[in-house]
Amino acid sequence: MAYSGQYGQYGTAMNPEVNGERHDSLFFNGDTPDAQLASQVNAQMNLGPQIPGYPQERKRTRRHRDAHAYDLSLMEPEANYLPPLTPSTPLAPAAQPLDTSGVSSEAVHEDTNLLDPKTLPSVPDARFQDQSTYKNYIFNSMDKANPPLSTTDFIGYEQNNSSSKFVQMTTYAIPSSNDVLNTSGLPLGMIVQPFAETRPDEAPVPVVDYTTSSPPRCKKCRGYINPFVQFTLSRSGWTCNLCGSENSLSNDVYNPMLFTNQQNGFSSQPELNVGTVDFEVGKDYWAAEESPQPAQYVFVIDVSYEATSKGIPKIAAEAIRDILYGPTPLHPSIRVSIIAFDRNVHFFYLTPNLEQPRMISVADLENPFVPFKNGLSVDPMESRAVIERLLDTLPSIVEDIKVPEPTVGNAMECIKHLLKETGGKSFLFVSALPTMGLGRLRYREDQRLYGNPEEKNLWNTQDKWYSLLADELVTSGISIDIFFTPTAYVDVATVGSVATLTGGQVWYYGNFVPERDGPRLKQDLYRSVTREQGFRVMLKTRCSNGLRVSRYLGNFLQRTPQDIELGGLDADKSIGMLFNLEGKLNNALDAHFQTAILYTTPMGSRRVRVINYCCAVTSRNYDTISLACVEPLVGIFSKIASMNMATESLKAIATKLVEGIVKLLSCYRKVASSRLTPGQLVLPKHLILLPIYMLSVLKSSAFRNGSIHSDVRVSQFRFIRASPLSQLMLNLYPQIYALHSLQPNECIPNADDPGCTPIEYPLCVRASRKFIEDGGAFLIVTGQKVFLWLHQRTSPLLLQDLLGVNQLEQIDSMKACELPEMDNLLSIQVRNLLSALKLQYPHISMQPQIVRQGIDGSEGEVFSTLVEDPSREGVGYVEFLTMIHETLHSQGFK
Repeated sequence: MAYSGQYGQYGTAMNPEVNGERHDSLFFNGDTPDAQLASQVNAQMNLGPQIPGYPQERKRTRRHRDAHAYDLSLMEPEANYLPPLTPSTPLAPAAQPLDTSGVSSEAVHEDTNLLDPKTLPSVPDARFQDQSTYKNYIFNSMDKANPPLSTTDFIGYEQNNSSSKFVQMTTYAIPSSNDVLNTSGLPLGMIVQPFAETRPDEAPVPVVDYTTSSPPRCKKCRGYINPFVQFTLSRSGWTCNLCGSENSLSNDVYNPMLFTNQQNGFSSQPELNVGTVDFEVGKDYWAAEESPQPAQYVFVIDVSYEATSKGIPKIAAEAIRDILYGPTPLHPSIRVSIIAFDRNVHFFYLTPNLEQPRMISVADLENPFVPFKNGLSVDPMESRAVIERLLDTLPSIVEDIKVPEPTVGNAMECIKHLLKETGGKSFLFVSALPTMGLGRLRYREDQRLYGNPEEKNLWNTQDKWYSLLADELVTSGISIDIFFTPTAYVDVATVGSVATLTGGQVWYYGNFVPERDGPRLKQDLYRSVTREQGFRVMLKTRCSNGLRVSRYLGNFLQRTPQDIELGGLDADKSIGMLFNLEGKLNNALDAHFQTAILYTTPMGSRRVRVINYCCAVTSRNYDTISLACVEPLVGIFSKIASMNMATESLKAIATKLVEGIVKLLSCYRKVASSRLTPGQLVLPKHLILLPIYMLSVLKSSAFRNGSIHSDVRVSQFRFIRASPLSQLMLNLYPQIYALHSLQPNECIPNADDPGCTPIEYPLCVRASRKFIEDGGAFLIVTGQKVFLWLHQRTSPLLLQDLLGVNQLEQIDSMKACELPEMDNLLSIQVRNLLSALKLQYPHISMQPQIVRQGIDGSEGEVFSTLVEDPSREGVGYVEFLTMIHETLHSQGFK
């Protein structure tokens, strides 16, 4: 569909009525894909009536090198060539690192017209093609191909290896020695998302009950039994695939008759059949003497003057009501508490026999305490009447409070005392800098430090009290999510460190406007409470002999080099690992990786989630490069950079990022040198998007130079540390939908070919002004929020069909965008698109923020997402490729 705008001719408007009949099939209601969709996909795949479950036909029963599907003997280095580049003059000598931090587009050699931006590798094209490929194809975790992109909506099917939704490797051919690794230029790493969400039509993670015994483990390395172990001929023992040790097999755990028919026997034991499994464990795995308890949730609301002036108590009360008494209530075993704070900490007595809630305030600034326990943590359904009265009256109770200093530290201390015995999670609202009570802070934001080496001091905590508190919270199994709603400096680096170290999350709403940001805050709080999560978490990764974990990457507390601890871990968090080679690996054997996560469910069940992955080993560096995967590679590079923010300057970090890509490409040129002609910039097949993604990292608000508020920068690089690949890649390179040029068949359910996607997705446009048409309307989806950008010459007909107005001036961009339900094709398409995206990305609020060209101040935030364009903070895509090519040229690669 297209619209004739005030600028340019784009066609004519269309409506959903054909021959006078309205087609209800145009609507997608946003519901979860049902059994009908699953059966349609199954029928197309010839997989029988069910997708969930275990394989009906076991493809492999041997536990050795055949378990992995790559045949490296057939691998040849595949290259993708860009148009010839002819640098006029070499840059600095190879010994001098390339620095892009202070380079503007004007500083690059002018002769860049040899590259047409339209011919460069395109992220939207790659994503669209990948989605088209997996729309009607179920990806088996043992497939030979690289896994689907993280932005692809696909159906995964586990067999031995864990799904790529749980784990991804930087390369799927593990180098056999340090020499091979170094000559490949790749970091050997892995990204694990332990609680990644799966589709309803995928098999859930199986739970195996070992509460009366213990799951079989290797007596030497303590690895868990998995699909890749080898059983002895007598079936009385098994050989560990990680360390090679032999272990006995207890008849109490596995009946020997189980193995008389391997196919049926293995299928009845999920831990021997799928890569991801939950072991429900008993007393040996408890964190304390007492049995695990169901989690408690504590909502802690800032009611100081800054918070009440922005309506935070009312917004929080409405959000809590939706969570507790909405269509999907909490599990019956979970108990909740509600606390408020300003200079004092206010506790509410919520027993079900009360007609009105009672409030008790603690005014002690140096030794805060919890005045009572009974009646503070309650069953939300039993105490529904009194809780709803509190939520109704809380805004009016605090509206006259004029206390400007919130005691955030005292509120955190009370959270610790309240949840110390049971563990759980707290949701804390902060609107101003805490200047009183425990952990009081001083204002230290100084724009004169921007761009100086001393700027990194703003990114570190100014008071160790918060780090010590976080240590105690992790020990007690407590995680805190913090919702910052400031209009000024709040020191996210210090206050937010508690969320970072406990495994929580920082939600930052800069320049908070209640009417615009309130609905998004409500949806974010709902997501924070309802997503899958665990508490009292310990995580450890084991790998084959000759490999070891050298570093963990993410937001966590690490007391020992071998494992990490978190108060909580949820579905929107990932952990990165870097590996070292301690010796030479055997090419005849596979390399195995196993991540074990010990945690307590919100219902009080103690479990171990085990994630297994197997890769082939190679002695050829071009195998390692050819089977590299761009998204986990970018994820590892960016997580390393974010972990180094505390000790290094922006310039040093940018230099290392660029040196990383230059080293990789120079190593690949050595591999493929016999096939190259002079003047070509060659990229490995699976890394064709690496330059644009690395440029996006450099131009993100976490790493780019410029006057970026320290609260914004800190919240962004901590987001990068912990975010899974699906969120990270969207945040680096957004999906931009041209709404004004949607075709009639796009964003509409396809009854003839439904596949695994609820609608037909349109092809996105590239993140560059060159592809942003005048008179257009664009939906921009990032990993954290959504924008609806309207050109100043957008067609009045489009505005009427989409928003019910005729002029941009009639739109109030300071209010949350609620798309009206109108009976026209464009309205249906855009609402379908938002519903489908919400289904795929449940962590993103799909209420777009409207930005009008030349009118709204937030337009700069939109333009910062156009990463292919040159800007004051960095070069454009073409210039970046030219700089890389010139650097390679200066190193002697003609």
